[in-house]
Amino acid sequence: MLILNFDIERPKSIAALDAAMENDRQIFLLAQRDMEVDEPTEKDLYVIGAICVVRQVLRIPGGGNRVLVEGISRAKLENVEQSAPYFIVNVSEIPEIKPTSSEEKAEALVRRARELVARYIEL
Repeated sequence: MLILNFDIERPKSIAALDAAMENDRQIFLLAQRDMEVDEPTEKDLYVIGAICVVRQVLRIPGGGNRVLVEGISRAKLENVEQSAPYFIVNVSEIPEIKPTSSEEKAEALVRRARELVARYIEL
């Protein structure tokens, strides 16, 4: 899966991170619809996100944190159980879709076609 690092500064986000670090280091990350909203509610959040494991936390000057996470799987927000001091939510994991053999062949053909076009352009 994907490894990502980002900074967090909101007290609610820092509280959620601290709780994750005290438990199993797993956290559900999702985007909010409008970044200008400082105190998002459930309606301000998208419903599709990622279940991640926190790999590293660095405290940065000014009270924020730089976080390194590794994505485990995609998930859907089902409901918010608690919103203070941080969100506690129920999620359902979205199963990974495995490509069929015909999709794999099509993908390989597209890659090969791109390689041939790139070589043609070079010549």
